[in-house]
Amino acid sequence: METASERRLRKLKTLAEDPTRGGIRKIADRAGLNYQTLDQIIKGIPLPVKKDGTQSRRNLGTGAARAIGRPLTAAGRVPSRQPNASHCYKIVLAIRLPSS
Repeated sequence: METASERRLRKLKTLAEDPTRGGIRKIADRAGLNYQTLDQIIKGIPLPVKKDGTQSRRNLGTGAARAIGRPLTAAGRVPSRQPNASHCYKIVLAIRLPSS
């Protein structure tokens, strides 16, 4: 099962490869982020070595992921959430049953 970090990276790569989105620079500009940082995340550039000798890769945090998603959601291109029970209830009420 993929972690939240892996899922965000997969979605970022998908957005970056989508020609209708305008590339990583345009995505970063709309989100108010640095395109170089997003590029490093996609490429898996490692961060500097820590004092204990370990080294991790750059990842896309929750805040940055939300910043990227906000303009897309506002434009109506990406659903912000799954429909909940009240949405389903309203849909059912809107369906007209055939009159007998």
